Amino acid sequence: MILITGATGFIGRTLVRQLSSIGYPLRALIRPSPRTPRLPKGVPGEVAVVSLADKRGLRAALRDVDVIIHLASAENQGSRGSLLTADIQGTENLVEAAADAGVDRIVYLSHIGAARASAYPAFKAKGIAEEHIRNGKVPYTILRTSLVYGPEDHFTNNLSRLIRSSFGVFPIPSGGRTVVQPVWVEDLVTCLLWSLENKDTLNKVYELGGSEFFTLQQIVESIMDDHTQAAFSYTALTDHLACHHCFS
Repeated sequence: MILITGATGFIGRTLVRQLSSIGYPLRALIRPSPRTPRLPKGVPGEVAVVSLADKRGLRAALRDVDVIIHLASAENQGSRGSLLTADIQGTENLVEAAADAGVDRIVYLSHIGAARASAYPAFKAKGIAEEHIRNGKVPYTILRTSLVYGPEDHFTNNLSRLIRSSFGVFPIPSGGRTVVQPVWVEDLVTCLLWSLENKDTLNKVYELGGSEFFTLQQIVESIMDDHTQAAFSYTALTDHLACHHCFS
């Protein structure tokens, strides 16, 4: 039994579909919310509606669970989320509950550059969460990723919305020289599956990135080119990036 936190995010939904197609029994941990959870339709599995702040509820949700894939984060929730509550304290609670429940492994999705000393709040929170996992009693695998892109990612879609409202002029931070190494979401899920099936990944930390580098200016120009031709089509950008996404 695999329990997935963050199963309603764009990475989580891709992962749930892939795991289900292989035949893994799944349980999605969904935080209480008045909104309908955005789980993939037609995918068999269980749902546990529990907050990461609810230690007793977490222990119940982890009954019969062998592996946790921990994707949940407040990083993209804006003012609705709290990195301290979700990423730091939530991970600490999950690790403690996993130890009590006898879980075999935690697979955690982090960021390249995650560190307690980071000046970036999300990277700092991920770094502290990693410490909780490494200091816990449950074997772990930590995957640190670069920018992840896919049809529903926040980065390129938010850029598209900003460009649409920029009236032809779009300022780029740092002159567009910032370099990213984007990872296609399906490749990331492949790596997650590989870590599950490979015992050599226990208590290891891996950094994942695509084999090609892009400047922020190149990505913005790609989106702007699509805007000048027609209404923005995400497919054009993903096709541009996907031709370079081979993993090494």
